[in-house]
Amino acid sequence: MKHSFEAVVEGKGTWIWLRIPDSISQEFSSRGAVAIEGRVERDSYLTVAEPDGFGGHWIPGYDHLSLPSFLLGQTLHVEVQQSSQWAIPPLSQDFFQAIQSSEYAISTWENITPAARWAWFRWVRSAHHHSTRQKRLSLMLKHLSIGKRRPCCFDQNRCTIPELSIQGKFLPEKKAFA
Repeated sequence: MKHSFEAVVEGKGTWIWLRIPDSISQEFSSRGAVAIEGRVERDSYLTVAEPDGFGGHWIPGYDHLSLPSFLLGQTLHVEVQQSSQWAIPPLSQDFFQAIQSSEYAISTWENITPAARWAWFRWVRSAHHHSTRQKRLSLMLKHLSIGKRRPCCFDQNRCTIPELSIQGKFLPEKKAFA
């Protein structure tokens, strides 16, 4: 079902986002990450609605969604609906290189669903410290190499962006930036 709403462009640090109203978010099939498609003004998008850790969702302005072309505080017309297609996760260079370092990991990566790829991406991204991120990349590589399709014991309903969250809750207004 397609929904329309007005949203204010918000941002902090290098991040920019739109909040999805709770009444719409509650109709999604999951409290975790959800594939969505729609329009922001005249721009079509296919992306992932990120969970906020409170049961709702928000739309991050990744490169494939041209939110950076809009101004903070600007009100935009948004159309959104859950999608059966998943966007490709915006992998960092170290993430991509880790997968490419093992033919077995590549094989598993190429044969898992896009939703599973997002689970690995979000699990690695949720690390607050560089050393933890490196351990997760290494563990991901090990697990993909033996055919494991998803990370274990990962709360999919949490906000996984350390710069914008506190204990898995999307709280950018309370998060201090260096």
